[in-house]
Amino acid sequence: MDDMYASDSLPLALGDFLHRESAANIRILDVGTICDWTHWVVLATVQSRRQLQGLAESLEDFLMENKKERLNKRPALESDWVVWDCGDLVVHLFLPQTRSFYDLDRLYHDARVIQEFT
Repeated sequence: MDDMYASDSLPLALGDFLHRESAANIRILDVGTICDWTHWVVLATVQSRRQLQGLAESLEDFLMENKKERLNKRPALESDWVVWDCGDLVVHLFLPQTRSFYDLDRLYHDARVIQEFT
């Protein structure tokens, strides 16, 4: 296993950060054995677009402080779902109805759950 994947410390710190920022239903998944394009997926729900916009700014800072560069374009914050692709770490923030509709939790049902916050 690559050294960069030896520790779940960054995904766990990200989960704690999202929890402190009032995101809900946070799931941190190790998808390294079932996915060849990333190692961790973080799913979280926010209650409004306003919360999504505020959390997006804070998340950008958190990722920069942890030397994680976003590989995709800046997320469209007027959307109901935003994604940060950082290579080995992908973060999804959803409004509740959007998370339910796309059901990525089911897509990654075989992944190892590192941590959950409800």
